[in-house]
Amino acid sequence: LWVAKELISWRGDEDASNIAMAFNQTPTCDLRVNRLRISPDIMKKKFEAAGFECIDIDDCPHGLQVTKGFGALHEWPGFKEGFWCVQDRSAQWVTPHLGVSPGERVLDACSAPGGKTTHLAELMGNCGEIWAVDRSKERLQRVEANATRLGCTSINTLTADASSLLNVLPEWKGSFHKILLDAPCSGLGTLSRHPDARWRISPQKVIELVELQSKLLEGLLPLLGPKGS
Repeated sequence: LWVAKELISWRGDEDASNIAMAFNQTPTCDLRVNRLRISPDIMKKKFEAAGFECIDIDDCPHGLQVTKGFGALHEWPGFKEGFWCVQDRSAQWVTPHLGVSPGERVLDACSAPGGKTTHLAELMGNCGEIWAVDRSKERLQRVEANATRLGCTSINTLTADASSLLNVLPEWKGSFHKILLDAPCSGLGTLSRHPDARWRISPQKVIELVELQSKLLEGLLPLLGPKGS
């Protein structure tokens, strides 16, 4: 009930109702085509030749939505070759805003499972130095596995608390051109895909997450170079 009340307070009755209805829709199957290895047009033809149906995703230059598919994902055309990865369109919209360029040094501070990390590598043409940091060694292994499958050799991984990186690696001060922080959040914006969040998250948990987000921002800011973003 508290989620519903907050939605109404934030957006009003009509918008809150529309958002709630969207939360109850079956999520789409969105893929990001790996520009390092193949184009969306060619990948679409490979899917269609295998009996799949897919459409382009608006505002996602390398996004495809599979509207008809079958079998396990790892058996789909192009998976083993690293031609694509699963990534929601909303996540695909984020990384391009960082404006990365080939040859830059970039930090992905809360990287696991690596969707945005590998997207960075693709946008940089796999040319540069990307550091993927996460507190969980197990989750970082997923980043490494995804990077290997997609051929993103510019990615390095480090198990660490991103809020205290400067204490561990003082030489990193001011050394990054760009920093991406996909900070831990409530996940309440993804209820269509993670419906359990409505029972797992509480108002107190949201307050704790905001405090963590602030701590991460404060800890990461000194790592950014003079003209970084």
